[in-house]
Amino acid sequence: MPDGGYLIHADGEAPTAPLSPQDWTRLVQRAFAAHTPARVKLCPKDLRASYITFLRSSEVEDDLVRETAIAMRHSSTTAASAAYDKNGTQPFVDRAMKATAAFSAKFVA
Repeated sequence: MPDGGYLIHADGEAPTAPLSPQDWTRLVQRAFAAHTPARVKLCPKDLRASYITFLRSSEVEDDLVRETAIAMRHSSTTAASAAYDKNGTQPFVDRAMKATAAFSAKFVA
C-alpha cells in the first residue's frame, strides 16, 4: 500500500481511492452481521468504539491509542471517554442488570 493509501478501498480501485461513506457503512454493517450471533447490523461508530475499547484493554501504549484516535479523526478526549470504554462500565452494567432482573422476577408468574 503506498503512503497515504487506504487499507480498505473500493474493489478494482487503487488503494488511494476510499470507499464512499455509504459503501463503508454497508461494509461495516455486513461485517458485524456476519460475526455476531444475533446478526446485528451496527454502524461504523460502533466499530470505532469497539476498536478503541480493544486497544484500551490491551497491553498497548497510551501513545498508540492517541495516535489511533487521531487516525480515526477523533480527539484523544473522545478516545479516553466513557463512550469508548465499553469494558470500564461493565461492572456497573452487571450490577444494574442483576438488580433489574431481581425486581422484574417479582412480576413473573
